[in-house]
Amino acid sequence: MVGRHSVEPVVGSLKKTSATVLNYAITDSISENGCQMPQLIVRQIEEQVVLKLKVQAGARGVSMEEEHRRILREALLGIPARRPSFKDALLAIPNLGDDKDFERGPQIDRPIAL
Repeated sequence: MVGRHSVEPVVGSLKKTSATVLNYAITDSISENGCQMPQLIVRQIEEQVVLKLKVQAGARGVSMEEEHRRILREALLGIPARRPSFKDALLAIPNLGDDKDFERGPQIDRPIAL
């Protein structure tokens, strides 16, 4: 254990194949409430990958860290990211014409009792 971080080997067949690399790639941090929070440290990433991750995260309105979690979760577990936000849903609506195409015609005045 180093400070509040411990280096833990990965279990299963991965442990046998490349334990030396994996021992230092995944760490468990102990949070304030005593829960372990697994962390993954990825080194030697191409600048293009980092830039693409930054752009993709910005487009979705999330941090690079959250976008990284979403990508890993979907790629490895097949779990799609959460449903799109309301903003994303609105932005996904195709442009179907000018606003004047959707203007209402003349309306008949009706009395309304409140």
